[in-house]
Amino acid sequence: MGLQYHMTLGSALERNAAKYPLKKAVQDHRASLSYGQFDRRVNRFANALAGIGLAKGSRLLTLGSNCLELMELFYACLKLGVVVCPLDTRSTLPDQVRLVELVQPCGMAFHPDQVARAQELAPHLAFGEPWICLGPESAASAEASESLLKRSAETQPHVSLSGEEVAFVLFTGGTTGTPKGVELTHHNLIWNACNVITENRSPSPEAVICYPMQIYHSGALSRFLATIFAGGTFVGLPKFDAALYLDTLEAEGGTFVVGNQAIWNMLLTENQLRPRNLSAVSSWLHAQGDLSRDLLERMERELFPGAGMYASYALTEASPGVTVLKPWDMPVEEPSIGRPYMTQEVRLVDEKDQLVAPGEVGQILVRGPNVMRGYFRDPEATTSALAGGWLHTGDLGRSDELGYLYFVGRLKDMIKSGGLNVYAAEVEQVLCSHPEVAEAAVIGVPHPKWGESVCAVVVPRPGSQPGPGEIIDFCQERLASYKKPTSVFFAENLPKDSFGSKIKKNVLRQLYGGGAHPDPPV
Repeated sequence: MGLQYHMTLGSALERNAAKYPLKKAVQDHRASLSYGQFDRRVNRFANALAGIGLAKGSRLLTLGSNCLELMELFYACLKLGVVVCPLDTRSTLPDQVRLVELVQPCGMAFHPDQVARAQELAPHLAFGEPWICLGPESAASAEASESLLKRSAETQPHVSLSGEEVAFVLFTGGTTGTPKGVELTHHNLIWNACNVITENRSPSPEAVICYPMQIYHSGALSRFLATIFAGGTFVGLPKFDAALYLDTLEAEGGTFVVGNQAIWNMLLTENQLRPRNLSAVSSWLHAQGDLSRDLLERMERELFPGAGMYASYALTEASPGVTVLKPWDMPVEEPSIGRPYMTQEVRLVDEKDQLVAPGEVGQILVRGPNVMRGYFRDPEATTSALAGGWLHTGDLGRSDELGYLYFVGRLKDMIKSGGLNVYAAEVEQVLCSHPEVAEAAVIGVPHPKWGESVCAVVVPRPGSQPGPGEIIDFCQERLASYKKPTSVFFAENLPKDSFGSKIKKNVLRQLYGGGAHPDPPV
């Protein structure tokens, strides 16, 4: 019988604590911990959780932003086999209540700045569940985590775990409807770590990752876990503040930066006020949406002149990385989301799950070891999403003859007008190229003759007042007639998720989806 060894995220921390005992592992806005210190405190936390009744398979709800205590708690749960269910602190109470009722946690840990929300959630939690307040002070009848650690041993917890155990239940789907709980295993997240370590060349043992987003978000969480897996340093801040973030990058010698268009614009604006030395940044990753040529050139010129730019396509159900575009890649067109990571298979299919030819639009299907185990307590949705052994992403894409992929839009965002397909992302890209448009989103609205017609919701640039006719004419010159908007609404802003990166199309449909709309011209 061969050697039995089960690699888990917790065992990876134990390995690196022995390998790099004095090296900085984690840091927040107040302090830092070496790998040795971090591992010992994680062990104390794990033993403390066991002491208050949490065990392998228990589900623990967490409510807090990036801090050392939350990082310790996550790894304590990973060593103990407790399933972490992180709530987005920016979500509304009704949304959080729905998620609490879905997962039925065995306990809750919250940051002191979330005590009011924790008390609002209390009536929806089962009686007798342990409550933990992260930090040195107790609150709302919850014991302080620091007092739990002080009376617990720092020996490694002895829990038999395999890589197929669920590590996290992450919530997704909030921009299109009721969120689902995505079950991600240790192996899912380890394979994702191996993918980004190999193909992004970061994190590495030398990496200093200053992440602008919160680790209850799949992108930030996976990067945090990958950094500890690789033996690098992870710096997490409690909120995104452009000045603080740039100051931290400069002071800590941050090597890798991840962001989206909203984050890049804020960093550029802040850096113009007070330029920082960001020469340690060797690469940066653009996630979520297209990056305009103008913005890319400004990023390379003003922020990261010596760094390589990566782009990616990711989703929570894939832990989350699916594809990557590398600095030296040369796709046929721009923008591209690159090629699949080394352990991923991607195919594009039609409505019958049959392969489409290069250049044709199809749904993006993904297969690989980092694809989720399923949706928590939703076997019907799981069977549908994983039909035929492939993750059906609900996203549309196409490929070129070199194997590069291009994101087209959400399947639910595709508009059927007169039997013809209109891809919202294509129309939005044209709208956003208008000099007086800051942001735009497109939805399909009912039409008695054509089935659906195109409706645009536009945010003008400050000081601009474009008219609906001007916007429609602009699109008419650049799109096939059936693709141009037949109605235009103006708004001060677009409803987005808590990270400001994804537009909530379901909200736009509620606000603008009714009423009469003129016929598209033939």
